[in-house]
Amino acid sequence: MHPDHGTKAAVRVGREEQPFVAALGQFGEYLHRAHLPRGTLLRSDEYTESTRTVPRQMDTLLDDALCRLPVVGIMRGCPVRHAPGVAAAVRDAGFTVLEVTLDSPSPSEVIAELAGRFPDLVVGAGTVRTPADVALAGDAGARFIVSPIVSRPMLDACADRGLPCLPGAATPTEIWSALEWGAAAVKVFPARELGGPAFIASIRGPLGAPPLVPTGGVAIDDAAAYLAAGARAVGVGGSVFSASAMADGDAARVGSLAAALVEAIR
Repeated sequence: MHPDHGTKAAVRVGREEQPFVAALGQFGEYLHRAHLPRGTLLRSDEYTESTRTVPRQMDTLLDDALCRLPVVGIMRGCPVRHAPGVAAAVRDAGFTVLEVTLDSPSPSEVIAELAGRFPDLVVGAGTVRTPADVALAGDAGARFIVSPIVSRPMLDACADRGLPCLPGAATPTEIWSALEWGAAAVKVFPARELGGPAFIASIRGPLGAPPLVPTGGVAIDDAAAYLAAGARAVGVGGSVFSASAMADGDAARVGSLAAALVEAIR
């Protein structure tokens, strides 16, 4: 080989932006977004090359609430008349974050009611899929957005409103794409079917330990295992907020299950 070939080849690689060079550029852009006022995940001063840890920062209000209790309670299908009682029950049990899904009856009304009545709860919207959904939730007073999908238009709409977004992802590629597009954290969904705590533990390292919120099938007796595997928080729905309890407004039952969950993870 001509002695100059190696050098010339290296120059050509740089000019043509081969994958590893392009990846470095993308990661630089990824870090740059830490300085934008979007309540997004990134903070460059937490990045360390030696550990390849993904920088992480969440909206302060949401992050503080999850530090107190790393649980997102998912209220699905709760009628407006029952919502305050259910919210009070889980708040009294120790919950700090509550997600109202948009496939619930009158979700805007529920979000507005809970956000106004419970200043000690961070109330957000779930089952959000489109920019129109983001607008509906934001106008109702939601403080964060949760989605079952990774959608760039939806994430951009959240960024425009300054709402931290937790999009739903099932693969490492989806998780990384969500982070690149400004996710505050990633909802790993459906967590149980994907492999449970073992799945969370196995993907965190290669992805740089991003903030993951496993959701879907998380039970009272395995929530602690998800957290031990490195999850930032867990999303808990039917194991605490059962469909029958929502329909009946059985706040006592919900509160009892919420207290059992809190006891299990503390």
